[in-house]
Amino acid sequence: MAAGAVLGASAIELMDRPAVQVHEFNGTISNETVAASSFKAPSHRISSLSELPGEYVAAYASYFDNNATVYFNPTIEQGASETEFIIKGFWLGQNEAIKDLTATYNAETNKLVIPRQPLYEYTGDVPAEFVNVNDTTSDVTATIYSDGIVFDTPWGAKLQNKTNYYAVATSTIFYVPNATMTWIAKGAANSCSLIVNQSDYVVTAGNFGAFGCDVNINLKEGYIFEIPQQLTESAGTTYGDFYTAGYVNGEYVNPITGTGDETTLVSDMSWTAASTTGYWYGEREPFTITLTDGSEFVWPSATAISDMSTSEVASVKYINAQGMTSATAFDGLNIKVTTFTDGTTKAIKVIK
Repeated sequence: MAAGAVLGASAIELMDRPAVQVHEFNGTISNETVAASSFKAPSHRISSLSELPGEYVAAYASYFDNNATVYFNPTIEQGASETEFIIKGFWLGQNEAIKDLTATYNAETNKLVIPRQPLYEYTGDVPAEFVNVNDTTSDVTATIYSDGIVFDTPWGAKLQNKTNYYAVATSTIFYVPNATMTWIAKGAANSCSLIVNQSDYVVTAGNFGAFGCDVNINLKEGYIFEIPQQLTESAGTTYGDFYTAGYVNGEYVNPITGTGDETTLVSDMSWTAASTTGYWYGEREPFTITLTDGSEFVWPSATAISDMSTSEVASVKYINAQGMTSATAFDGLNIKVTTFTDGTTKAIKVIK
């Protein structure tokens, strides 16, 4: 689809994602490249096993989709013993047919060891097993760091007693998330964890909207941002290619826009992912992305802001929807008003 193209308002809403395709695979995969995406790989050794349980943003490079990076949100829980752990939501974790994986910790090597075991069941088909792609008789191992987990071996979801695979990952990383995204869909609150990275004035959000992909966000002068139309998923000839889109008055529009500050991006626009064949994933109402690791977004300097830069901050106040003011942010929507020593002010939206 060409940039800026608009899909018709008669699109059909998808209740679920298209079924996973089965592929033939008989080769081996080198796992020499550690990073599964453009994000920096974890680098610090874990100091205690107590750091291991929790939620992650996992990224894997898909062999069957031109090595595109795909994301999911797994959690790791303590197992029956001190060295046993359960990985929940591995791979397509939102699907109830995905089974929990059992792993053990090897203290000598500082690795998680994940043996061959059931992973996926699909109605009318044989079960798929979690396997080491290069040697289905060997375990998959992953090195543990304080800021993530790096898989040492490629893995696959292989149909039991067959050569077919649902998925093959050339490399996989479990990141400790550094941001959250919240939105409303069908009247229900939704949220997902993100791994966010910034280069120049482009923010890349891994697992944006739980679509399982990278979405680039362009930061503009004046604390505004744009999300240009971009691919979120290729779903074959029937469903077509899905792209991000704003959804305003029953029409798809691009780009998705919003405002922000140093820690938060807020869009007042409804949005979705819509395909070239007229399918879409349902209307999602305005979203918020919030950094959770203490870092900040770096914005380009607008002329008005540059003029203010020589003045120091005199005061900061927050105003909520009821018109109340405070020196600290209220829960929910705030207008943050910064007053400078030269008398100028700057007002931005903040959601706590």
